[in-house]
Amino acid sequence: MEALRDEDGQAAAAKLDLEFHGLVCGMSRNRRLIGMFRGLDPLVWGLFLAVTSYLGLGPTVMAQRHRPIVEALAARDFELAMRVVREHYVRTAEEMLRQQGA
Repeated sequence: MEALRDEDGQAAAAKLDLEFHGLVCGMSRNRRLIGMFRGLDPLVWGLFLAVTSYLGLGPTVMAQRHRPIVEALAARDFELAMRVVREHYVRTAEEMLRQQGA
């Protein structure tokens, strides 16, 4: 994700975001989770593209937002990983709500 430039656009960022989330699911080795994620793949792709476009998130910001998750996983710190993933989703949801004027 860090190799992309902001000029590469939201579609490129959304594609890599989807791949990142797929990798995280794959790391779980949970066949049910992996199957569910793959089954939702087209829907999740559309959601990621909509969110990155709506919030104007390019590859640079996306890489910064995912760095704490990568670091927690690399450290094999399950509790930290859970916390930073939760914060990641909450932050994005809050930004979506702010954009809508809620």
